[in-house]
Amino acid sequence: MFKPKKFLLFLLTPFFLIFNSLTFAEEQITITTYYPSPYGSYNQLYVAGSLGIGTTGPNTKLQVYGGSGNLIKLQSSTGMGTAGEAIGITFVQSGDVEVSRIESITESGSNIGLRFFTYATGAGERMRINAAGNVGIGTPSPGSLLDVASPSGRSAFIRATNTDFTIPITFFNSAVTCANGGQWGFGINGTTPATFSTMPVGAFWIHQDCGGPLLTITPGTGNVGIGTASPGGKLDVNGTIYQRGAVLHADYVFEPDYKLESIEEHASYMWQNKHLKAVPRARKDESGQDVLEIGAHRKGMLEELEKAHVYIQQLNERIKVLEMKLSKLAG
Repeated sequence: MFKPKKFLLFLLTPFFLIFNSLTFAEEQITITTYYPSPYGSYNQLYVAGSLGIGTTGPNTKLQVYGGSGNLIKLQSSTGMGTAGEAIGITFVQSGDVEVSRIESITESGSNIGLRFFTYATGAGERMRINAAGNVGIGTPSPGSLLDVASPSGRSAFIRATNTDFTIPITFFNSAVTCANGGQWGFGINGTTPATFSTMPVGAFWIHQDCGGPLLTITPGTGNVGIGTASPGGKLDVNGTIYQRGAVLHADYVFEPDYKLESIEEHASYMWQNKHLKAVPRARKDESGQDVLEIGAHRKGMLEELEKAHVYIQQLNERIKVLEMKLSKLAG
């Protein structure tokens, strides 16, 4: 039996399809299944080969192709307003065993950071980038742009292989020219140093990039050189040294209120105590080595020297008096 409505629908279907393709720039596809039963929509999609989004030739299990901007979006079903809420990507091995994870986590309020997990004997957060942009390694709450925390052992190991020299760390201030000290670094001589050949292999130095090494520590001996690349002792300074302190001079010896002991009193103390009164007594460290505080020792020696000159002046006055008496007796 002829059914006009169905026949008319059959004739109009191509026109609807053409109109639809010309009108809409986007279309949404819902994948449904008829087998196995029951008929309906499902929440999982299984692709046996490779899946390409934006490309017809994916060369990995999932390949997303597009222009600049976000290509993949992970969206939480909540507002992530509670501290500790997190969404992320989990990496698993066979058996659905987790091996690592990257998560976006709410730290407090609207502050959301990013954390990275790896597995050793168990899951552990290894690195955190907080909401302020601070990077923490070994700490979930970095307090500076880079915060490295280690419960034991070294916190960082910087490796280089240059045989001449290497500068593993450089400090740079773009507001200051290099010649004025805008760039400093730590350096280590290699196995065949050429640039800083006056320093031995493995020497450590602090340098100004537009100048050269200003402080050198030689390996083995541990000698420190300031202004010299080849220190000859534990501390070798090529230049003027200034020491600052509350009292470094002893000019108070010449003040009227200074209580200068007599020569006899000074001699008695000296022989009884086996050291000059103003000079600190000898001290030794736990290994039996002599120890002295340079400032106090130097000031004490200067005080004793100035006292000695006062005694010389006193003795000179006595000699003059005696010479006058002898002169009178001789006359």
